[in-house]
Amino acid sequence: QEVVSACVAQHQAAAQGKRIALEVEPPLAPLQVRADADGLRTILDNLVDNAIKYTPDGGRVTIRWSAELSTVRLEVRDTGIGIAQVDQPRVFERFY
Repeated sequence: QEVVSACVAQHQAAAQGKRIALEVEPPLAPLQVRADADGLRTILDNLVDNAIKYTPDGGRVTIRWSAELSTVRLEVRDTGIGIAQVDQPRVFERFY
């Protein structure tokens, strides 16, 4: 929750500037995660920044997380343009 809250605080002004609703949907029960907080924050910042950048004015960006067996799924969803299907296989290449 702390990493998500810090990320939202950092990106709130950019979202408001585009009239984008920046929403957080935490799980019903608190979750503990063993992870590199700085690394997780970097990943989340990049995802939220891109979501805001590629979502048209008046859109929505939602951050949510949930338990899945022994892992936690973190999602950043937006109402933006999406990634073309032809580009999806390469999206995790370093400089693509």
